Amino acid sequence: MPQIGDLALYAEQRRFLAKLESHPRISTHLGRLEQRRRVNKLARELRSYLASLHTRIDFRVFQDLMRLAEEHQNTTVMVEKAVDVMLAVDLVVMAERNEFDVAYLLSADGDYTPAVEHVRTLGKQVYAASAAKGAKLAGVVDSFFRLPADWFNDCYDE
Repeated sequence: MPQIGDLALYAEQRRFLAKLESHPRISTHLGRLEQRRRVNKLARELRSYLASLHTRIDFRVFQDLMRLAEEHQNTTVMVEKAVDVMLAVDLVVMAERNEFDVAYLLSADGDYTPAVEHVRTLGKQVYAASAAKGAKLAGVVDSFFRLPADWFNDCYDE
């Protein structure tokens, strides 16, 4: 399948993954990307704004802007799938094999809660860190660290 999207970002992500994968105690998992249709909120707001204008603008400009808003009212985004399941399975299997004492999740995803609860019954410690709140996950890990969003700015630096 040909690469689509921002090729420079893709190259940075590959370099970052290679750095992670070079560490023997870090496992990485790549899921699959699926396209999803989403409503473009900006296009909807533009249509609403244009419809409520009290000042007259050139009719052709108005038509062009409305056409653009209509044309872009829906957009396609890429969504990563299956990685959370792979990581949850790894967490449980590795804990069952006694391959670690402490696990670190860089996530706030509450979907990890059952896996973390099980791992903790095996006497393992689990810490989670994320820029998101993650209340459900935070309630079951040993400690949850809320990271400032700019903490990730230099992740691709060498």
